[in-house]
Amino acid sequence: MSILATMDWIESEFGDRGSVEGALYDAFLVRCRDGQFVYSTKRMIHLIQIIGNSLCSYISSSMSDHSWLFHGPPFLVKRSLQSAISALKSFKGMIRKLTTIDLTTVEGRSFAGKSIFLGGVDKIIWRLEEIFGLRSAYAETFNLLSAEQRSELVALNAFEVN
Repeated sequence: MSILATMDWIESEFGDRGSVEGALYDAFLVRCRDGQFVYSTKRMIHLIQIIGNSLCSYISSSMSDHSWLFHGPPFLVKRSLQSAISALKSFKGMIRKLTTIDLTTVEGRSFAGKSIFLGGVDKIIWRLEEIFGLRSAYAETFNLLSAEQRSELVALNAFEVN
């Protein structure tokens, strides 16, 4: 599967009404026979953090080919970056929405308003947005140059991995 197809798939699964949101919502609603919620607040927060970290790891490893990021076809690279950023932002929005639901957990405490640290997600979003900005600026600059100047422009060689 190409990087673009992978990022599009991730974006659809983590987007609005994607399967991940439904599965998480269902997990929060699991009750045992006496009507109490099965999972504790701590356990659900841990699950969310595991999913967030796994999503970040998967996206990072999928985009670890630096030569493709900086020398691949601009449209495909930018589209892949946009899909990855969208998936991560959707995940954050999903968690924000899920944690505003007033579900009473096993301990009798409400889950609403619990803060969940998703620092890894924020870092990956920032990095992908930086790469997207670099690629966009390079493409805009490249389009302003003449054919002769384009042949001399080797700015992306700064990103070569030796």
